[in-house]
Amino acid sequence: MKKGRKKIALIIALGLLINLVLGNVYAENITSSIKKHNAKTTINPVVQSIEGLEINKVVNNVKDFDIHNPQYDLTLTAKIKAGIESGKPLDIAMVLDRSGSMNERITNTYETSDIGKRTPNINGEYYVNFSGDLINYERVSYNSSAGVWEAGGKWIKYLMGGAGQYGKHITPGGQTIDVEFREFYEKTQFDGKDIYTPWIRYCIKRGDFIQQINLHYDNVNDESMWYYFEGGYAHYVTPEKGATGENDRYEFYELKEENVKKIEVLKREANKFIDEVATKSSDSTIDIISFDTDVSNDTKGFISLDSQNKVNSIKEKVDALTPISATSTDLALAEALNAMKSLPINNNRKRVVVLITDGEPSRGSIEPEELIRDALVYTDTLKSPEVNSYIYSLGIFSDAELANLKAQQFMKDAATPEDTTSNPTKKYFFNCMGSNSLSGVFDQIIGEIGLNLDNSKVKDYIDPKFVITEESKALLISQGAEITMEIIDGVSYEVVIWNTDIKPNTEGFTGTVTIKPKDSSVYGTGLPTNIEGVSAVYDSTGANIGSFPLPNVDIVNLADELHQEKKSIKVDEFNTSDRTYKITLTAWTTLQKLEIIDPNTGLTDYGASGVKNATVKDYLDPRFEPTQKFLEDIKATPDVQAIQDVSGNWCIEWSNQFIPYMKVDDTTIAKWSKEIEVRAKDEFIGGNDITTNISSISGIYKDDNKLIEFDKPTVNVPIKFNVRDKETTIFYGENVPTTGVEEFMFNAKTPDCFLGQEETGTFLYTWFKEDGTTLIGNISDLSKISPRNTEVYKLKVEFIPNKIGDISQGSGGGIKVENTSSIGSYTVNIVKGQVNAIKKLRGSEIWFPNGDPIFTFKLERLDERDNVVEELYDVVRFEKNDVIIGDEYTSKSVSFQGLKKGKYRLSESQNLRYNFESNAINILKPCKGEQLGENLVFYVGYEDINNSTTNLSNNEGEGIFINQKVSDKYFTHTDVLKNTINIKK
Repeated sequence: MKKGRKKIALIIALGLLINLVLGNVYAENITSSIKKHNAKTTINPVVQSIEGLEINKVVNNVKDFDIHNPQYDLTLTAKIKAGIESGKPLDIAMVLDRSGSMNERITNTYETSDIGKRTPNINGEYYVNFSGDLINYERVSYNSSAGVWEAGGKWIKYLMGGAGQYGKHITPGGQTIDVEFREFYEKTQFDGKDIYTPWIRYCIKRGDFIQQINLHYDNVNDESMWYYFEGGYAHYVTPEKGATGENDRYEFYELKEENVKKIEVLKREANKFIDEVATKSSDSTIDIISFDTDVSNDTKGFISLDSQNKVNSIKEKVDALTPISATSTDLALAEALNAMKSLPINNNRKRVVVLITDGEPSRGSIEPEELIRDALVYTDTLKSPEVNSYIYSLGIFSDAELANLKAQQFMKDAATPEDTTSNPTKKYFFNCMGSNSLSGVFDQIIGEIGLNLDNSKVKDYIDPKFVITEESKALLISQGAEITMEIIDGVSYEVVIWNTDIKPNTEGFTGTVTIKPKDSSVYGTGLPTNIEGVSAVYDSTGANIGSFPLPNVDIVNLADELHQEKKSIKVDEFNTSDRTYKITLTAWTTLQKLEIIDPNTGLTDYGASGVKNATVKDYLDPRFEPTQKFLEDIKATPDVQAIQDVSGNWCIEWSNQFIPYMKVDDTTIAKWSKEIEVRAKDEFIGGNDITTNISSISGIYKDDNKLIEFDKPTVNVPIKFNVRDKETTIFYGENVPTTGVEEFMFNAKTPDCFLGQEETGTFLYTWFKEDGTTLIGNISDLSKISPRNTEVYKLKVEFIPNKIGDISQGSGGGIKVENTSSIGSYTVNIVKGQVNAIKKLRGSEIWFPNGDPIFTFKLERLDERDNVVEELYDVVRFEKNDVIIGDEYTSKSVSFQGLKKGKYRLSESQNLRYNFESNAINILKPCKGEQLGENLVFYVGYEDINNSTTNLSNNEGEGIFINQKVSDKYFTHTDVLKNTINIKK
């Protein structure tokens, strides 16, 4: 095969071929088959027992078999027939492919159960190929906004085998966009190069052939159709676990490369094979013939295995194989024919040709069909009575050979035909997948070289769906058996190992293992109890000399025809303040396999049979809890408990329950039935059509395996919430504070009134004045109000249910709830400021004949730039009775009250006979201030002169002005001073 073509099955083919080449030294025929394996890898060799070895395995129900707790006895036997013939030495021609494609990775097949359901990981690394040259790849990235992948300026959707088909995609935002369907590739590093392989590939097993499967995606109907090509036509198939082709239904396997070269596996397994043949049959000979475009007889003929030097020389030729060029299979078979013809006729020896290749013949411009015809001429001659060679052909194929079966058909035609007279049918063509398959086939061939049954081992690998019972383990160990765990292809198996001598003319070996399903999730028909192929007799060298048959059992699925009902009824339907409900759980089974027949009457004893030892679990929705009455009632009830987790969620669990068996519509047998009384948690606001339980985990269980889940009835829960009152105080002039107000008065999230579940409705917040009818609007409207005096505002919160509630109301779950409101008060108290102005005069300087001294004070409110935004005026007038004889100073004051928060400047207007002498701020008053010449500045409601943060306590300031009388010799008693007052307010 040319190097550019992909190879999938090279390693497996090689292993199978080598095993078959060794042949059966006890008889002329070799029987071998490869069957499906229930572990991760899908192909595992089943070794036909060597001539003279009779083995068997049967499964039986244990005594007093219980369908609810099924247990099975596996009985293994192995014995030797009388008159066993000695084996014949072999002349083996190993025809080994060293074409360029043998440097590629080997492909394996794996079980899978998610056909067509896998989606690329949005965080994964994938590539697409727009050019079709399989060289230039471009990485795709996931666009979460569009909900689709993108690369090269295009929107991309993954499609197995996609090559640019167009389709539509609706983004999360509702926009429809054009997309291309493309194959996704994964990039790996192998042999120093970037290797791109399709993310997912599937195949099926059609008889001896492995057939790759293609996908046709109908994007109109969102339907995947699987098919393969044959004869120019598409043949559609349906994936089905365990199916083998009937009605075009097949089990699908996933194709994936292993990180090892085909040539490396070939060398490893071939050398191992050569060593073991030499150990067991040193009279045998081996000839190594290798081929690419050219053919080489590397050992120059057949070399005996009678010395270690000769064995090493043969292995050196295998180690020297270097992949290059094309695949001249025809010329290699011609060389094998010449080699066989060179041997003398000897009926006491057996001739075997082992052909291992990874594809159809190819060389230069010659058509493959012509090369195949020539090759089959040589194989026919090799198989003729004159030459009398048995040909084992092992194909290790790539994607091309799995899509087009021409190469597989050639390899089958080249092999010795199947021997249908043997039971089971003896095969000579093997389609090999995976790096471990060769080892199994080699073991089979080596096992047929000699019969050495002293120090043998009998191994039984238990299918992971089953476990060995503890009683059986104890008995086996007491009998000298070993019980261990082995890992095959990443899967752990329980293994029973007996060390035994199997001697002629005796009953041989008998061993029994009792197994049971690992849990109640294991059920079905035809379930294999063991692992095929490796459950076998092994000789003293460790070679598999015969695989046991694979018995199977039928295990009843207790979930079949298991029925349940669940209802949630409001205890007091018309009491809108009550939120209590009664949940009724009912269950029964109509599974006929559970019938118990009365031996005396022959009639079914209905009600006596059913599902035993079941556990019924009902997980309450986090919005509900059991009532205290229910919790008290169950304290004295056996086999029931209410379990609360750390989050406060509840599960009601009944253990050791019996679910009765009854006829359909039978009214004479009581169904299993229990009740739970629950109430909606106080923290839950309520709503319509609320599920009372978690359906996905509420159900009937057997051994922690859920058999059936309960329905999810719904109820209507009356609305329960309260808007709190709030009070605050601000300084006159400030706007109503709104930050955090609504959250304090009613916050749907803290605490969460939906308790972490879906929101059951929406909230509408509306503000009113104190009368409750005068609309203010929303919180933004409220924030624009600057009240003059203490005010009370009303917050109305209205809950609007998301669902209508008709379903729950119709099933007794309570009257549906309507829009519900709650109102709270928000009181805003007002603190107002005050500035006092005190005028002080010396009593000795007052001369009332000149008139009463009158002084005018001006208080100005300033903005942040000291512009005047408001002016206030007041006067003080000194009268005779204000002067106290003996006091140096006489005082009069005025008070500016009802002030807004702000910066104020206090000054006095010009007057007759008195000049400014000094002023001061009364520091005993809380309001901060400062002197600015003849003026005083007060920061009413400020924290400090440099900090405008509101301080409600700093609401009063006081300034003192002292005047000094000037010479009045020019004044008369009737002089007048005019001050102009500008009112700003």
